[in-house]
Amino acid sequence: MDLQAYFDTVNHSKLIEVLPRTIKDGRVISLIHRYLNAGVMEDGGFHALQLRQQLAKFSVKKYQAIQNAVCADGRARGMFQFYGANRSGRWAGRITQLQNLPQNHMEDLEQARGLVRNGDYEALSMLYDSVPNVLSELIRTAFVAREGNKFAVADFSAIEARVLSWLAGEKWRTEVFVNNGDIYCASASAMFGVPVEKHGQNSHLRQKGKIAELALGYGGSVGALKSMGAIEMGLSEEELQPLVDSWRAANPNIVKFWWDVDRAVKTAVKQKKQADVNGIRFFARVGCFLFSFHLEEGLRM
Repeated sequence: MDLQAYFDTVNHSKLIEVLPRTIKDGRVISLIHRYLNAGVMEDGGFHALQLRQQLAKFSVKKYQAIQNAVCADGRARGMFQFYGANRSGRWAGRITQLQNLPQNHMEDLEQARGLVRNGDYEALSMLYDSVPNVLSELIRTAFVAREGNKFAVADFSAIEARVLSWLAGEKWRTEVFVNNGDIYCASASAMFGVPVEKHGQNSHLRQKGKIAELALGYGGSVGALKSMGAIEMGLSEEELQPLVDSWRAANPNIVKFWWDVDRAVKTAVKQKKQADVNGIRFFARVGCFLFSFHLEEGLRM
């Protein structure tokens, strides 16, 4: 068995995710993760074990998906699916995953794009530290607007965290949004009891606040943190449960909201009784379970 080739191609995230099934000591898992990220000396040069993985991720899979999606007229269709996300009902990306394209921050984007288009990989390697990163940042440039038109890139800002904070009545969080604050810094500050600034005091804690916000808002625990890439972001196995506990302690109204909703759903389904939680009405009808939001001025959805 070629172990070198195996670790070149195996998905490291999935590997770290399944290891706890047989390895109970988090220190061992953390050590394995560090080994996978380490470099090796080979033929007098330093090589990263993840280099081929990065190349496979950036230069083949995404670009191949784009190529497969192109229609005869040069356009790509079917990139979004209405109600594609089972639990939340959100739009879902399909094929090339336009909702999840890497950002580009290169100042000389056109130059790099020209080198790739011309196949000048020698110059590309000489001018840039990481060819895989260049290819990643160029993915968005593969989509070209029709002549006379422009692509506009927009996104909701922390939409799930905003709605959850409002529904649960977690006032300190809604004040962060009202004041255009950084919810990741504010969350880390509430969790660890110290000021956290993005590019200032305790800025290293912002990453922990971010991963906690992304993974823990809807009842997630250690498994959710791992699925969101907490281990790959540098967190150790031992840090995960304390992170869960800290986030929940900082957001008591959200935690209460989870259990209130849980009880309301059970009441509606088992007892066929209407149950209300923070403006959400749960009720059951023959053969189905329904809920509605009651908004201002008598509106509901």
